[in-house]
Amino acid sequence: MENIFHSNCKINLGLNVISRRTDGYHNIESLMFPVKGLYDTITIVPRKDNEVNFFQKNIVVDCLNEDNLCVKAYRMLMIQYGISGADMTIEKNIPFGAGLGGGSSNAAYVLKSANEVFGLGISNTELLDIAKHLGCDTSFFIENKAVIVEGKGDLMSPIDISLEGYHLTLIKPNFSVSTQEAYRGVRASLPEKTIKKIVTMDINNWKNYLKNDFETSVFKKYPLLEEIKKSLYKKGAILAMMSGSGSTIYAISETSLDINEYVGKMFTFSTIL
Repeated sequence: MENIFHSNCKINLGLNVISRRTDGYHNIESLMFPVKGLYDTITIVPRKDNEVNFFQKNIVVDCLNEDNLCVKAYRMLMIQYGISGADMTIEKNIPFGAGLGGGSSNAAYVLKSANEVFGLGISNTELLDIAKHLGCDTSFFIENKAVIVEGKGDLMSPIDISLEGYHLTLIKPNFSVSTQEAYRGVRASLPEKTIKKIVTMDINNWKNYLKNDFETSVFKKYPLLEEIKKSLYKKGAILAMMSGSGSTIYAISETSLDINEYVGKMFTFSTIL
């Protein structure tokens, strides 16, 4: 029997890289916001043996099975809860290497989906404990609610924020930016205002204070991203910014933006939040 689930993406409303830690990571601050309009579809078919097979449709990510976050997530449940193997298929719509958290979302939804399929009764608290071993973004998608992220990305606190009724536009060129590459070029610094404080202001003021510290170095290497950002502001965006370490540029606006010049040339997506 097929069991079908939908795995959404996220955007970062600001991303401050504050300082480098002694453990090699960086202290950051960001607001991670779930986007419910863009989904990958996950299908899980339980097997009678312990084999775990992973298949992809649409966008194929070049990754060995044992390195795949979804396979790792499923195997963790096999070890801890004794479930059987499964055939997993993911129909990818969220682009890879985009700063949208697609892979992390997939892993989180494999945990949540298997929990439901096998009736394991694992609480969200327990799922979070498992997810933290798969990366900070994976933990975010367990609750799938807006949070302020701090520390090395592992400290999350809920924040009450609504963008209901606003239009969201995503544009991703045909290249990706690795997180490691983005961190190599970043200069850590204390922000003028915290993101938590900025988002209490009128949304029309966000562009004056919200920033993504990765943009400075990433835009130097990939000037097309800065061109897209400027273009979105000219078209009427209230806020335009790179999500995560890129390479997606998003825009929040009061009305739909005309992005026809990008359609068919690169990944584009529009929705109403």
